[in-house]
Parts: sequence; C-alpha cells; structure tokens
Amino acid sequence: MDVEIASVALPIATTDFPALKDRLPTPAGGWGFANSFQHAGYTLDVKTGVLELIITHRLIPGVTADAVYWLYRNLHKAVLYKPLGAAAASPVPLFQLLHPVDHLSFASSTPLVAKGSSLDWIELQMTNCRQGPFWNCSNAATGNDTRRGFVRGDNATLARNFLPTKVTSSVTQLDIKGYKAIGSAQGFTISYVAHDFSNATSAQGVHLGLNAKTTIRVGLVKAGANGEYVYDSNPQLAGLVNGGVKKFLLDNTNVKNIRRIGTGMLLHSIQEWQNLRNWLQRVWAANKGAMPADV
Repeated sequence: MDVEIASVALPIATTDFPALKDRLPTPAGGWGFANSFQHAGYTLDVKTGVLELIITHRLIPGVTADAVYWLYRNLHKAVLYKPLGAAAASPVPLFQLLHPVDHLSFASSTPLVAKGSSLDWIELQMTNCRQGPFWNCSNAATGNDTRRGFVRGDNATLARNFLPTKVTSSVTQLDIKGYKAIGSAQGFTISYVAHDFSNATSAQGVHLGLNAKTTIRVGLVKAGANGEYVYDSNPQLAGLVNGGVKKFLLDNTNVKNIRRIGTGMLLHSIQEWQNLRNWLQRVWAANKGAMPADV
C-alpha cells in the first residue's frame, strides 16, 4: 500500500507519516515510497499558503474505472453496507465510505454529480476516532463528537472549537476517465482538484486494477490546457488573492505550518484511494442496479 510520488511541491520524507492509529489503519510496514523528488517547476511559497501536490498512486488492485465513476456520480447518496465482522448492514453515505474519518458532510446541487454540479464539502484531517466494525467518532458515554482538526473557529458546538473546512466547488469534468473541480471565493478561482483514473491490464488483457493520479493546487489558478487549471501569476492579483488564502489556510491553523497541512492532504489522498480495494467493488456490484451511474 505504498505510493509513488510523481512530483510534489514540498519536501516529503517517510518520517512525515506518523502511525495515526485512530485514523485509517496504517499498513504494518508503514507508508512506503517508490520514488520521490521535488517538483522542478514550482517552489512552495510558505509566505502565501500556495500549495501544490501531484500524486501518482500505486496500482489499486481489483478496482475498476467503472466503479470509481459510479462512486463519484452517487457520492452524496447512502448505500446499505455490511463491514466484515458486522452482524447486519446499515445505511452509510458513500462519501463517508470514501474516507470514514475525515469526511463530515457532502451535498450536490444535482441528483447525480456531473459537470456543472455545485458541491458542498465539509472535510477535515481529524483524530480521536476508533474502528468498529463501523468507524465511531463519538464519546461512548455522552455521544458527543470527539473529533479534532487543524482549523480554528468560533463555533464551539460544531467541533469543539475547531471549525471544519467547508468548501464549495464546481465540477468541471466527470466521466470514465476522471473528476475535476474548482473552488472559488469572492469571484476568484483559488483551488483545483483533479483525479485521473484508468484501468490497468496485463499484456494478456487481464484486469489488474486501477491507475490513479491526484492533483491539488491551492492558490489563484486559471484555466489551462486539456481542462487543467494552473497557477495564475498575474502580478496585480496573485499577491492579493494568495495573501487571502494565506490568512484563511495558514494563519487560521494551530499548526502554523503549510508543510504539515500539505502532508495531511497527501496522507488523506493515499488513504482514500488505497482503501478502495477493501470495499468499492462489492458495494458497486450490490447497488449499481438501483443506483446507476447513468440514467
């Protein structure tokens, strides 16, 4: 369950991945690296909060592109899910199966997520959760949510003095080849997330699993080639907008460290994609008839 880092805009070492036992299980051998190097064309600017991650994930055995496409189309819906060892199935939203600890809520403006959909995410890198068979993030005696995260806020009842990060994004691509979305604030496009995926087959045509690549850019971005969004270096706007990103993303955190925020994003992405092998194909097979990807 290791990951190949194709390029990344901040130094990464295997020591950046602690054994967070209250998040998704860490493999016995730890999170390994096949290859890593610093992205040559971009330097992380710790003064503005601009951040870029480009991750080429290790092959995800058994998972198919059809199933991932179905997952993203129906991400806001619930399925009956029976974890291994559980006595019975319970309804679980797909976005929580995708990451049982960090994903708090998800909503789509359309019945099926598609190009043009407006998505509201609340997700936060969190701890203080335990594995059930279902994941549980509440105090056993009081039922209160015990999760903690990086971002501070003034809504004490929402997450114990930590405000979950709410992101509204617009989908720019969703098909059998990938998912792309942009986030905006005050009329500026300030984030871009892309997941490109495809089936991997052997020379004999046997399905091996899924190839996946994740790209995350935070900062002022603009439309580039092939549906991608790249950094906008407009001298009249970049400093002002990225200064606002810094105030929200970096100055409003307890860690005061963009490296740790980026590392958390990297770990979150690895967990999402590598955990698909444990549940996606059987959930897709059981639900695709009643919840098709295309109608």
